[in-house]
Amino acid sequence: MPLKRASLAVAIAVAGMTPATAPLAQPLGFSLGQPAQPGSEIRTIDQERLFFNSRFGQRVRDQIIEASRALEAENQRLLDDLSEREAELTALRPTLSPEAFRTQADAFNEEVGVIRDQQERKSRQIGQFQEAEQGRFYDLVVPLLDTLLQDVGARVLLDTRVVLLSDEDVDLTDQAIERIDATLGDGADGVIATLPDLGAPDDESTPPAPRAPEGSAPLELPSPGLE
Repeated sequence: MPLKRASLAVAIAVAGMTPATAPLAQPLGFSLGQPAQPGSEIRTIDQERLFFNSRFGQRVRDQIIEASRALEAENQRLLDDLSEREAELTALRPTLSPEAFRTQADAFNEEVGVIRDQQERKSRQIGQFQEAEQGRFYDLVVPLLDTLLQDVGARVLLDTRVVLLSDEDVDLTDQAIERIDATLGDGADGVIATLPDLGAPDDESTPPAPRAPEGSAPLELPSPGLE
């Protein structure tokens, strides 16, 4: 019997959050086509570990880390360049007429605003990539979880976050990851979302800890306001 698709929408919604912040809006469960009867088998799965420990999830995590780090490096390069140009323009002020200075200052401030908007769009694009890939992952794994559930003779699959107590033997996460890895691999062939085009980081020595793109340092450029 196929899994109820209503449960999938909740799965995708939760998947779009980071492991540290994803709230459980309602009990999440993949259930078979009819209600479980008394005494029927219930199994559990850790949704976060299912994604982040799979080859698919590890590939997405690595791409997000690389893109976020590259964006931070690009932001810093832009900030350094604009700060230097701002200082040069300020130093020229005594040698320019008020009108000439105002023209150059207005042009500089406009450019700062354009660059800030561009960098913010890149940050959002990284977040959209993560959301799209997690959503695609859960779409692809539902049939695999359905088959796994039938293979073990169970009727209901619950997220571990809604289970207070359970025997470790009822958890199917490791079995599910093995089946997902064998079937989907890292999922790179089906990617439809894109990451922004970013320059390589300047410093390759110290890799950052995994984090969501929202954690990337915002671009703090000189505020438009040269007077």
